[in-house]
Amino acid sequence: MEQLVSYITCEQFTFVFLSPSFSQMLIHTKHELKHNDVP
Repeated sequence: MEQLVSYITCEQFTFVFLSPSFSQMLIHTKHELKHNDVP
């Protein structure tokens, strides 16, 4: 059971990681972090 859950989690993570929306979210997060660095 543990292995099955781990496998599904890995698959979901890979899917999310490769999805365009995730890339946009990551870019947006980086932009927000840079914006917050500015005094």
